[in-house]
Amino acid sequence: MNAKGIALRLRKSQNGQSSLEYLLLLAAFFSAFGILLPSISFSVEQFFSASDAALAKNLAAQLQEQETLFQFLADGSKNTLKVLPSQKISISSQGSLITIFAGEKQFQVQCSSPQLIPLQEFSSKFFIQLERINGATQISVNQSKP
Repeated sequence: MNAKGIALRLRKSQNGQSSLEYLLLLAAFFSAFGILLPSISFSVEQFFSASDAALAKNLAAQLQEQETLFQFLADGSKNTLKVLPSQKISISSQGSLITIFAGEKQFQVQCSSPQLIPLQEFSSKFFIQLERINGATQISVNQSKP
């Protein structure tokens, strides 16, 4: 073999080695990505859960404030609250106590009059309407704007 043939064979061997190194680097990247993906997914889910918990807490405070305000307003007064959960919020009432659930957290609002809100779960926009009727505040929850 001459020197030119050896140099050509060595160059092809180096190209093959570069391709193999590139594939090894890709395999390492995808392995690391596969290991990190579950933890990233868990973190994102926890973020949205915490976001809904904060939204439910703020909604309970806002609902309590509005319910207190409505005690001093005249019959026929109305107000609508728009709620946009990230994942899921549930709301129900038992007597004059309204409970708002977000994940494992729950927040309660004490009303001046009994409310009839069956357990409802929402994963998209919903509305809470407050209306003063016959001296009592009535609260209703709807998927569509009332």
